[in-house]
Amino acid sequence: MQVFGAWSWNADELQPFQQFFEAGISRVGPFGRPQDSVNLKASYLRLSEKQAEFQTQQRLDATGIDQNTSRGESRVELNMHWQATNYLAVEPSIQYIFNPSNFYNPTAKPNKDGAVVGLQIVYNLGGRLGL
Repeated sequence: MQVFGAWSWNADELQPFQQFFEAGISRVGPFGRPQDSVNLKASYLRLSEKQAEFQTQQRLDATGIDQNTSRGESRVELNMHWQATNYLAVEPSIQYIFNPSNFYNPTAKPNKDGAVVGLQIVYNLGGRLGL
């Protein structure tokens, strides 16, 4: 079992994000498979005050609706790395997001909490070519 975490803070009030925190646990080698892992993590992202004000103003200008932007976004994620062959791995994940940020589309209405399901396929082409 491995435990991990990270915290970052931005002292510049003009940056879009003020701080980020992440913590989790990993189980390496579950089910007797040493190259596989299962991970559970939680994270918190806080928008800067200026970014939250910017998103609120953009939304007001675009829609005429005065909706404040939540400055805190949290998520919980469960993911796995499954090594199918020497060069091919599959990484499924599921996460639940609380107070999702509209950072990339500030004129849209604030998103509701929700789940995200993902699947990533990893192919080690360099390893396969002997590099």
